[in-house]
Amino acid sequence: MPEITSERIRPQISIDAHDREIKSQVQRFLDTRDREITLQMQRFLDTISSYEDRINVLKEQAEAEGYSLNEASGTAFWNFLKKHPFMRRGRLVLLENGNLRAVWSGGNDAHIGLQFLNERLIQYVIFARRGPDAPVSRVAGRDTMEGIMRQIDAFDLRGIL
Repeated sequence: MPEITSERIRPQISIDAHDREIKSQVQRFLDTRDREITLQMQRFLDTISSYEDRINVLKEQAEAEGYSLNEASGTAFWNFLKKHPFMRRGRLVLLENGNLRAVWSGGNDAHIGLQFLNERLIQYVIFARRGPDAPVSRVAGRDTMEGIMRQIDAFDLRGIL
């Protein structure tokens, strides 16, 4: 049996060339990752801008109809976005009680509705089908942001946010 030496298992290319190839691969990975992060950040900034525009329109409409935005609800909404910056954009409405409500819809009759009551409490409603032939389940209540995310995860609906 031939003796295995370090000479025998050493690659045929020099260490310097090997290091350059590794560095090149790492740099390509980082460049790709940087582009992905930049795109995610741009989508987030676009979403923020879109929500700002929508809230301004809603405030104007509410004022014309004799009510206004509950500032605690607005603060809770922005805090939710800061905590979950890479969500899809939901439909946003201003209720007559002054609270913001955001709604996300997905396939298979899945819906999530969140009414931002104040900085600690969010009212929610979740509609989801647990299987293709199953009836639509409905869950509703009031909870903290963390509690609501646990409910969303229990229904495996994070993907529609």
